[in-house]
Amino acid sequence: MFLVLNTFSIRKNIKNFIKLFYKFFLILVFVSCSDIKRPSLFFAFFTPRGDVGVITSDFSGSGRFYTIDSTGFLSPNFIPIYSDAVGFYLDEKIILINRLGRDSIQFLDPNFLNRTILEFSTGKNSNPHGIAFYQNKAYITLYEKNYLLVVDKNTGLELKRIDLQPYVDKNTFSVPDNLPEASGIISYDNRIYVAIQRLDRTNPNFIFPPTDYSALLEVDPQDDVVIQEHRLIFTNPLNKLKIYNITNEDCIFVATPSFLGFNFRIDGGIEAFCPKSKQQFVVLTEQEVGGDILDFVIRDSQRGYALVLFQDFSNALVEFHPQLAKSIRQVLFYKNQEGFAAGLEIDENGILYLGESSAYPSVKIYNTNTSSFQGQVLLPQRPTDIFLLK
Repeated sequence: MFLVLNTFSIRKNIKNFIKLFYKFFLILVFVSCSDIKRPSLFFAFFTPRGDVGVITSDFSGSGRFYTIDSTGFLSPNFIPIYSDAVGFYLDEKIILINRLGRDSIQFLDPNFLNRTILEFSTGKNSNPHGIAFYQNKAYITLYEKNYLLVVDKNTGLELKRIDLQPYVDKNTFSVPDNLPEASGIISYDNRIYVAIQRLDRTNPNFIFPPTDYSALLEVDPQDDVVIQEHRLIFTNPLNKLKIYNITNEDCIFVATPSFLGFNFRIDGGIEAFCPKSKQQFVVLTEQEVGGDILDFVIRDSQRGYALVLFQDFSNALVEFHPQLAKSIRQVLFYKNQEGFAAGLEIDENGILYLGESSAYPSVKIYNTNTSSFQGQVLLPQRPTDIFLLK
């Protein structure tokens, strides 16, 4: 039996039909005992490009990359990836940092089904953590090396190594680790900024505790040299570096939880460094929220959201006031072993995306304009990173 549809009806209904089809498909997948089969590329050509990238992992050997949109539509065409990866969106490309074990950088084309267009190694056991672009060069932080890797961003060929040995921690134990633990990195105003944690790996009493200070290194990409070290207010810069303007000036923000996890102490916060004025300030302290701050996003000068880990390993999503450095309320709370918030992002419309790692992994969609949840996207694996594709 055939239905005769006019042209207007086809244009109006095809997108909704595909979305309903794949929602039904995913329901069948989740109740099935077998592993997910990758959907046909035929249907992927007809689905809209998502606005948000989601990385998931089985915490063993494999992960997946999906996209979603603000309505909660999960892309049918996932990309199999490494199990320990983080994502970035630079120069209209999706970039996956495949960390320790695979040690590579993977470029995906978001305009052609997120297909891999380039992958290159950063060196065995190098453990890449972040990437930033300047002109034709890519700057890559390597957690297990004492240099900043510079490559041609179009080919992946190594161009230079910027020595970070002068910035390693000077611990008092017998075997220094000789590593600065370079992690977060960002490009801003013809400079590259690199966060170094300076952890003490040889300390017998703690697990990778912070040392006397952590810093942002300012790199001149014209000459590829470190020109200045900016010491942070707290220690242990943990997540991606982010740029927000809440004081009429672009500033680089980062969570610095200092001692955290099994080394739990209330001694860190979220802080900002402003490249032009060289001002530094704190927008939230761990003392204010009572736990380790692992990640955050800032909507504007009056509202931000942070993921907080407490000493008993419960965790929460907390709303806070950046200008006043005050906690407003807990949006969500997870008891120990019941779930874990993993991955946090917010778009220009105030829609927040929260990864929920639990028995039923998902991305929760929270409307900060109405302070209400407006959707939940079920995932086959636990989310580990969320980032905007714009």
